[in-house]
Amino acid sequence: MKRNVSRRGFLRASLGGSLVAGAALAADRAWATPARSALSGPERETLRLAIDEIIPREEGRRAASEVGGPAFLERRANDDAAFGGELKRLLSALDEAGRARFGRPFARLTGDERVDLLRGLERTERDLFGVFRDSVYEAYYGRPEVWKGIGYEFHAGIEARPSIDRFDESALVNVRRLAKCYREVR
Repeated sequence: MKRNVSRRGFLRASLGGSLVAGAALAADRAWATPARSALSGPERETLRLAIDEIIPREEGRRAASEVGGPAFLERRANDDAAFGGELKRLLSALDEAGRARFGRPFARLTGDERVDLLRGLERTERDLFGVFRDSVYEAYYGRPEVWKGIGYEFHAGIEARPSIDRFDESALVNVRRLAKCYREVR
């Protein structure tokens, strides 16, 4: 008898609630759209467009919104009030900047105008933009379907880590010959 079983159901049944099953379920939950969102409809649209300007669709690569980025960030905003407040502040700043500079909210701007506003925010609100950018990267590069596209291989085992070849120190010979471009802290 053939039965259709979801991945989540299979993990529950086969692993009996083990740590691995719990981690897989938690990962699925992180990218699932939350039932209740801390963001309004217009904020969600601004979020989707902003993350797609940071990681746009390119040849052979899906955009951040196409791999669940908005849902990941919404869930994080729901679960972490401080992050949620920063995210709402950033989205509001983008809309305000769009209205001030182009007479339209962020969601109604062209791609070039959106990129221009994001660059401006990166210069004027470094910390706020940095948290947002890093969160977008986490939402995107944490997805197994993205790993395949960038050539990352996940090697399961007792400890979750990739297989790394031994580092070849000779690769640093030319770099070590260069003058220092940093200040040593003692």
